[in-house]
Amino acid sequence: MKKYSAVIFDLDGTIVDDERFWHTAFQNTAKNKGIEKQIKPVAGRGLKDSWKINGESERAEELAIETRLEFLELVENEANIEPREGFFNLVEYLKEKGYLIGLCTSSHWEVFDSLSEKMNLSGIFDAITTGEEVLLLKPDPEIYRLTCQKLGVEPEECLVFEDSEAGIDSAKACGCEVIKVGDEFDFSNPGVLNTLGQGLESFQQTT
Repeated sequence: MKKYSAVIFDLDGTIVDDERFWHTAFQNTAKNKGIEKQIKPVAGRGLKDSWKINGESERAEELAIETRLEFLELVENEANIEPREGFFNLVEYLKEKGYLIGLCTSSHWEVFDSLSEKMNLSGIFDAITTGEEVLLLKPDPEIYRLTCQKLGVEPEECLVFEDSEAGIDSAKACGCEVIKVGDEFDFSNPGVLNTLGQGLESFQQTT
């Protein structure tokens, strides 16, 4: 008997290691807007929240829009963007075994659409939730609750892959179990398949 009925993936930093693009997008935006202080993207928190955390609350909306446009341009000009090792193999396994597959990202739809086109993600997900669909982004659990609703499953039936602390907190607060995706994470890790059948403890014991 399967422990989970659905698997949900975060996008940025989880399916794809795109930190360098976001870092450059933030730096370019800061330069264009005459912001001289050091700006650091806050993983998993959404663009507007990241700018607020960096002390730019009054212009957060404007800066978020420009940062997103900068990111989209960087992605468009990049010839080779690939998902993390083993992602497509895991997806193939999940589909063969009848798992539902969801995507839950704080980024806007156009970011997903751009990365999806580059990485050929079309047709993979049974449900997709992007940041503009909810009032509160990660670490609030709202975005994961909505994804579970779209998939038609309870949170405890879901295994989530997340890279950021905000995303992990969001998924756990929703009631999902979470595997943390680190810098060198490989989706073909045998512990991932063990976890699907036996629960999170089996993955922790193999890493």
